[in-house]
Amino acid sequence: MDMGFYMRDPQLWEYFISLPSPVRAALLHHKVYVASLGELQVIAEHFRHELGLE
Repeated sequence: MDMGFYMRDPQLWEYFISLPSPVRAALLHHKVYVASLGELQVIAEHFRHELGLE
């Protein structure tokens, strides 16, 4: 997904912009599609772990 996808939903956008920039970049690079805030949180935590940001 592109950044516009996250911007369309206020909850997703608020969480997305709170993430570290490497996690945001990974989400955009991998074009991750999420249907809910909960899904975004789970996937973001996965990337945090993968990138060693925990």
